[in-house]
Amino acid sequence: MRLPGAPGESAEILLRKWQRDLHDDVGAALAAVATQLELALQLIEQDRRKAASLIERSRGETVAMIGKVRELVVDPYAGSLLVRDRPDVVAWLSDALFELSVAFEAPAELTIDIDPGLASLPESTLDDIYRIVHEAVVNVLRHAGATRCWVEISVGEAEVQLRVRDNGVGFPLGRVPEGTGLTSMQERAENHGGSCTVRPATPSGVVVEAAIPFSR
Repeated sequence: MRLPGAPGESAEILLRKWQRDLHDDVGAALAAVATQLELALQLIEQDRRKAASLIERSRGETVAMIGKVRELVVDPYAGSLLVRDRPDVVAWLSDALFELSVAFEAPAELTIDIDPGLASLPESTLDDIYRIVHEAVVNVLRHAGATRCWVEISVGEAEVQLRVRDNGVGFPLGRVPEGTGLTSMQERAENHGGSCTVRPATPSGVVVEAAIPFSR
């Protein structure tokens, strides 16, 4: 059996791509659905309208993820370029991150600062930038117990600098845990010859920093 993919691409590389996309897209969406349904259960007696709204949103997101899984099975590159044909990439990225906060019903206040120069970068670079930031923000909303989260993206002459910081609980014993999400962020940066690091912040929380080279 031959796995679909780019000519000359190994099965191992393709499987790693599937793993990253399933974790970053489907996994994050299902986590949001679980959060919404848990809240709906808590509200069903006190606020049936709010509970019904959460259940309906969860249903819509679940249907969308079923479609995403089907796309990935048929073509692993079907959803690769999320930023394609976006008329305003910077506004779209900001809106997508704020929507995450709504999806997870999280109390963390997002502050987003994106360099307008981001819109001029190649689509493949933009896609991995979005996915790295997306994963970092999802981790804050799911695990950090933070009240604030800052997202900064700056564009230099040949490199993009990403920074996502929160004021949450940080890592137990100050140790950065291993996991698919952290590995995915690092691999996406390395695919462009860049790097991604995760470390404890001062006085609290976590900082995710990535440097991604590009050529116009």
